[in-house]
Amino acid sequence: MVSRFIGKIKVYTGALKFKLYSAFGIMLLLIAMSTATAVLLAVKQVIIVQVGQSRIDVLKQISERSNIIKNNLITVINLYKYNTDLDLYLSQTESGDILKNISELDEKRKDFDVVFKDIGFEYDIVIQGENGFVYSSYEEGSYDFDGLKTQLWYKKSYDEQGDMSFVSYKNSFIREKEKAAYVFGGFSKIKDASGNVLGSILVSVDENVLESLYSGFETQGNVYIFDKKGNVVSSGDKSILGKNMIGAENFRKLYGNGSSHIIKKLGKYYFLSNCYDSQTGWTIVEEIPCEIMFSVLINMTGYLAVSMVVFLFTAAFISYEQAKRISHPIANLCKSMQMVSSGEFICVREENACNEVLALEKSFNTMSEKIKVLLKDIKNNEKEKRKSEIDFLRAQINPHFLYNTLFSIQCMAELNKNEQAVKMIKAFIALLRKTLSTDRDLIPLVEELENTKSYLELERIRYLNIMDYEIEVSNELETCYVPALILQPIVENAIFHGLEAKSSGGLIVVEVFKDGDDLLINISDDGKGMDSHRLKEVRARIDLDEDEAKKSIGLVNVSGRIKINFGKEYGLTIDSEEDIGTCVSIRLPIIKGTKYEDTYSG
Repeated sequence: MVSRFIGKIKVYTGALKFKLYSAFGIMLLLIAMSTATAVLLAVKQVIIVQVGQSRIDVLKQISERSNIIKNNLITVINLYKYNTDLDLYLSQTESGDILKNISELDEKRKDFDVVFKDIGFEYDIVIQGENGFVYSSYEEGSYDFDGLKTQLWYKKSYDEQGDMSFVSYKNSFIREKEKAAYVFGGFSKIKDASGNVLGSILVSVDENVLESLYSGFETQGNVYIFDKKGNVVSSGDKSILGKNMIGAENFRKLYGNGSSHIIKKLGKYYFLSNCYDSQTGWTIVEEIPCEIMFSVLINMTGYLAVSMVVFLFTAAFISYEQAKRISHPIANLCKSMQMVSSGEFICVREENACNEVLALEKSFNTMSEKIKVLLKDIKNNEKEKRKSEIDFLRAQINPHFLYNTLFSIQCMAELNKNEQAVKMIKAFIALLRKTLSTDRDLIPLVEELENTKSYLELERIRYLNIMDYEIEVSNELETCYVPALILQPIVENAIFHGLEAKSSGGLIVVEVFKDGDDLLINISDDGKGMDSHRLKEVRARIDLDEDEAKKSIGLVNVSGRIKINFGKEYGLTIDSEEDIGTCVSIRLPIIKGTKYEDTYSG
């Protein structure tokens, strides 16, 4: 069962149609996959370029807004720094004057605040003088000025030679606040006309002010800002505020300036865009998760998958039809070749085949027609040859039969048995009319039995009625066709070699019956019979080939004619026992009228 199934699979997969279908299918599948991949990559690249450019434009706008904040810081610092009253406050040492100065400074700050609140800029200020003067915009007594001085960034800013520096730090110097906020500030030293340092001023804004720069823009990721040293100044993710990420220089080496990249971070992919602001020294970065950014591409992949399935079904149908169109004519040609090998000659007609197949069909049809004509000629030649051989064998029987019969009539005349001689001549004339006048190879069995019966009547007259005969046949078998003159030579042998050797005469029995698909005719007599040695010789002569049979008459002649007509599986068999009798069996195919006309006529 399994081997037969495997065999069927091998036959199917080995067929041209399957190979063409597979080739077309694989080719179209590769085209579909290549096209889908190319489309996805192209769309992905378009998204990267377009989204990247749009995000960089957004970051540039954020950068411009950050410059506004920075400029506002500078403006505030300069308003205080270059105020002559502030120089005076930082120069005085009396405590009474200091309190008065703080009060006046509060009034000035209120005036400044009115202006900056109109433009939406809120700030905090811290001033420290070398003379011990301190001032902050926070509630009195709530600011830790001494703690501020201990900060490393404060010391570095104080020691720098520049006019102004910008810092971001965690504002943990307000005593009453439970949680310190991150702030961004501008720091500057205050000097007198001689260049002596009188104190310092620190103006800061809350980190939320920086966050407002980008919170107004639509974003699906996290935006953060870090300074030159890599410290995060502002971020939507508050957990990274103040942490050191990467230096600005190193960042630009890795990712460039004003560019976009796909990066892998903590096992996930992000679309990173950046913009460096040379005025503030800040690098503004946006990280968008790729699954969000490429959500359109993911949806598009689903549509492409559906389209590919539809395309593949369509491609499979087209491949099948194309493979069928190519292989069908070739398959028909192969079938026609098989039919030719079995003897059926047909012409192949394929209108829609390709030129090469049409050329093959034309050549095949020409070859088939030539073979058909050639086989017909060979068949006709074989038929003529067979007819000549049969005619030759019949020609051997006829003179032999004539000689024996005429000799019997002569004997009757010499014995003055004129009445018997006349009866024999009449029976002989009737027999000649039936047998010698026909030119057919095969005749109905009933006709052959009638001829045999006429011959037996002749011999019965000759032997003075001491010989008798019986013929047994069913009506069903009388219509079968048999070769002409196959019974008379055997009956003749039975008389001359079997009964004539007995003084008492004897009986000849002809039986016809069906043996499977064959016709069996037994001719038996109760004559002298043969010993085993003689039987062996007779059997050997019966088995002579066709060429030897042409030289013989009687049993050998009949056997040869049957084998020429029907093949070596048919013919004669003989059995005999001395002083008991002999039986000759003739085996023939059963041939009815229609089959005879189709096979042996013409």
